[in-house]
Amino acid sequence: MGRRWGGGSRGGRGGLTALHAGLDADNPLLFAMGDGNHSFATAKSIWADLREGLTEAERADHPARFCLVELENIFDDGLEFEPIHRVLFGLTHAAFEAELAKHCGWFAFAAATPEEAEALIEDQTVQRFAYADADVCGVYQLTKPQASIPAGTLQRVIDALIASGTCEVDYIHGADVTLELGRRPGNIALLLPPVAKDTFFASIVADGALPRKTFSMGHAADKRYYLEARRIR
Repeated sequence: MGRRWGGGSRGGRGGLTALHAGLDADNPLLFAMGDGNHSFATAKSIWADLREGLTEAERADHPARFCLVELENIFDDGLEFEPIHRVLFGLTHAAFEAELAKHCGWFAFAAATPEEAEALIEDQTVQRFAYADADVCGVYQLTKPQASIPAGTLQRVIDALIASGTCEVDYIHGADVTLELGRRPGNIALLLPPVAKDTFFASIVADGALPRKTFSMGHAADKRYYLEARRIR
């Protein structure tokens, strides 16, 4: 895909180049692209199809070659990072722990109420996530996890379980809905902590692209407007 830059030293390429030059060599990432439900991947696929019927001259400046992007400061208060939780269907507690053990050096589980569990996982000095099923609720704490954030470690666990045909998964917005589904017999709720903005880029540098469904922009109720707006004529 092509890239177009604005002019000027403050708002254009010069300003961005200056920002990049001042980055820590151990954390050199200036931009992280969020493609919003795979819209960038879709645009790239469309361009790959279109370009086959174009000459080199037509490809050079064809509108479909370029993507319009908006640069945002992730520390802006208007950007809310909400975790997306997981519900596993058709899985036992024992089977979950057996797979979890393969993706970290060691884990500990402490029983807690849902309210206590949500508060505990907000401490991100250690890797934690909340767990609930029909019989128990609490918090897992991991040492030597395979990813730098809980979403990454858990996604490896889930991908392995799905690949083996052991269970099914759904990704849920909102802790209340996640717990309600996960505490039904045969299900498991996995609550993820909020995504920390101050370590956001460092986790991408460490692990690469974030696992799918790591976080959402805004609350679950806001998503209704995606559908309602389609009805406006």
